[in-house]
Amino acid sequence: MGCGSSPFSIFNKNPEQRAPAIIVDGMEKDKYHIFVGQDSKMMDFLTRLIPERAAKIIYSQMRSLLK
Repeated sequence: MGCGSSPFSIFNKNPEQRAPAIIVDGMEKDKYHIFVGQDSKMMDFLTRLIPERAAKIIYSQMRSLLK
């Protein structure tokens, strides 16, 4: 799946090639949270702020992928 082809593409996403490097860098720095792309940061924020609503958003996005 390329950049901009998912329902979450309204957020700026990092290229898929950078994801492994971001994850390894975060692990090496002993980070508790590692975010790849703005969508993951936004979903983390929403799940902390309004967990039930965030779960519904995720559910509706995943459901639309299965149609």
